[in-house]
Formats: sequence, structure tokens, C-alpha cells
Amino acid sequence: TLDAQPMGPWQLRNPLNHGLPRARLREAPLVYLCIAVATLVALMTSFGEGGPLLRTLLIIDPWQIDHPLLSVDQKMQGLAAMMLDGQWWRVLSPDFLHFSVVHLVFNLLMLWVLGGQLEARSGSLFFFLFFVVVSALSNIAQLMDTSYLFGGLSGVVYGLVAYTWLWKKSDDAVFFPDALFVLSLLWLALGYTPFTAWVGLGSMANSAHLFGLLAGGVVALLRGYRPVQKKT
Repeated sequence: TLDAQPMGPWQLRNPLNHGLPRARLREAPLVYLCIAVATLVALMTSFGEGGPLLRTLLIIDPWQIDHPLLSVDQKMQGLAAMMLDGQWWRVLSPDFLHFSVVHLVFNLLMLWVLGGQLEARSGSLFFFLFFVVVSALSNIAQLMDTSYLFGGLSGVVYGLVAYTWLWKKSDDAVFFPDALFVLSLLWLALGYTPFTAWVGLGSMANSAHLFGLLAGGVVALLRGYRPVQKKT
């Protein structure tokens, strides 16, 4: 049966997906642009295998830095050097790097559903600001925790998970299965264990996930959404 929740004008529903909301291109142009760019970058970099484009999109290009990038201070100095050189895009561009088909497809699906809903209902400007804030915080946190070699939209996706979970508390029309929040937290926890390496998925960008989740939650709280709200 179809989802019985109220359907806004921005939502398309398909009986094959049990009412999963999907924003149209004209309602979420930035989300569709992100999907297109991430797909193109994945193909052009052979899923992060290397090349000049990969170096251009990393948060720091180590070939442009004349000191090691081991300590937090060294990483901060390296990032500052990139910024002073006018390479501001680097705090956002790692989002568009993906290292496997599964990595890419999962992130784009979540962005399409949750990000499309956010942009369609809150506007492209708000989505853009949300994307910039959550992306920058999660990427910088990951750099400080590990190294410059990471990528993916997962930080933004975790921000969307936290934001949409809180958003739904005050708006029943928001699409967000409660199980998704539990699964997201479980996956976050598993990232701090050897499990992902055991199953061949490599190491996770745990700090990007955690700080993305926290950033998205803070944005939702600043907009007045709370974990528990009375329905009127």
C-alpha cells in the first residue's frame, strides 16, 4: 500500500517504492547537480585511483606543501596554505570523490531522497548553506583525525540524517523512517571497529561521519526542531 502521509506538491510517489518521496529536478536542482558532479568525478578519477583531478579535489595537495602532514599543527598549516593560495574549494571538493561503486551509489541515493526533500521544501539557498557548513566541518574534522586522502558525501549525508530526524519531530509530512536513524548510528559505531576492513570495505571516514551528524543536528536545533515535541 502507499504511504498515507500528506503529500506535498514537490513529491512524486511510485507504488513500486511504497511512497518514497522524490523531488523533481526543478525543485532540487542543486541535489541533482551534486549527483551529476559526483558521478562524473568518480568516472574521471577511476573511483579515486589517482591523476591530476584527484589531486585538485583533495582537501590538501601534498605536492604543493613543503612540510610533512602528520601532526594537527602541520595539517592546519597545510590547509591554511591551500586557503591563502585561493584554493577555497578544497574544504568542499572531497565530497565528490568516491572510491567504489557501492560508496557512490549509497551516498547518492541518500542525498537524492533526504537532500532532495530538504531543498524542495526549504529552498535551494538553505540547502546550499547547509551543504557548505556541514561539508566544511566534516571534511576539516576528518583531515585533523587522519590524513588528506579521503572523500565522499557521507559527512553531508550524516548531516541530513540528523537534521531530517529532528525535522520530522515537528512535521509529520517529512519522510524519514525511524529505523534509518538507528541504522546510521549502528554504521557509525561499526566504523570505529575492524568490521569494515574485515568485509573488504576499507577504513571509514569516522570523523566526517560523526561531525557531519553533529553539525546537521545543531542546524536543526537552531531552526527550532527538538528530539521530542508534542503534536497538536
